[in-house]
Amino acid sequence: MMTCAEAAPPPIATYDQTVTEVDHRLVVVAYSWAGGRPHLRIRPPDAGSTLVEASEFSLRYRVDETPVWHCPGRIPFRSGRGDYIDCMNRPQPGSRRCTDCAVAEATLAGSLHHAHTREADELDVAVDAHLQQPNVLYLAGFGDGSVKVGTSTVGRTDQRLLEQGALMVLVVAEADDGIVVRRLEDLVTERLGLPQSVGVARKLRGLVTPIPAARLEADLTAAADGVHQLVEETDPTGVKPTREPWINPGHQRIIDEKLFAYPADLRHGAHHLTIDHMVGRLAVAVGPRGDRFVVDAGRIFGLELESGDFETVELAVQDSLF
Repeated sequence: MMTCAEAAPPPIATYDQTVTEVDHRLVVVAYSWAGGRPHLRIRPPDAGSTLVEASEFSLRYRVDETPVWHCPGRIPFRSGRGDYIDCMNRPQPGSRRCTDCAVAEATLAGSLHHAHTREADELDVAVDAHLQQPNVLYLAGFGDGSVKVGTSTVGRTDQRLLEQGALMVLVVAEADDGIVVRRLEDLVTERLGLPQSVGVARKLRGLVTPIPAARLEADLTAAADGVHQLVEETDPTGVKPTREPWINPGHQRIIDEKLFAYPADLRHGAHHLTIDHMVGRLAVAVGPRGDRFVVDAGRIFGLELESGDFETVELAVQDSLF
């Protein structure tokens, strides 16, 4: 079995989508908001990946009757997090990742999510260094009305919010380091009931049938008031209350668009979509008849696609009843 090979980060490239072969195959493995713009990471089935602009990227493909999946690889954890580890291994049964990448991802997630419950000498050196940076606590609002609490290093906040597809945000506290801010995050979840994640299905629904912007803003304001009261009561060392708004640069466009949830399964059959823009990992794409759909690009990460103009099924489009 081949092993995961770490390589220098490829430059952002213009991808030539002209089909010159009968069997032209590619794999979309990830998305990125590096530099504040949306990109897709793509590769041939047997070679390294390249970052390409997501805007105007055409998803014209079909999937074999027996779908072929590839391990999408992973981002290594260290300062910068700017490169990518491509992986040529097959995924393990029941998973999208190979054993090596699955273990690495699980180890990283466990190290970061539980770091504030461990002693410093138990932490990986890279994780410990990451946690020594100034952090913020934020409340992120999504189109369906969901509000979550989250944390980020100060220098990466904008990119993190773009990656998550948040529409409105209030940064409600600054902290000296990542340990104290994660303890505060857990306290907010415990005392105020705010979750630390929002599912993709809810984010997608929020783009198709968004609640009024004024209502989302009011909910965020009320939640921020609750966090500030909690900080006042508990007085955690190294935490400074703030109230800094952040608005997704595409927010107005997002709430003004008439969008439909894509009614077909991207993992089967033939599709013809052209990406207009993205919100997090969700793509707003134009179909063959000009309808504008929201599709979850993550559904095809790691799936081998045969590029080309194929006959697609008729898409039944109707307004949401909700």
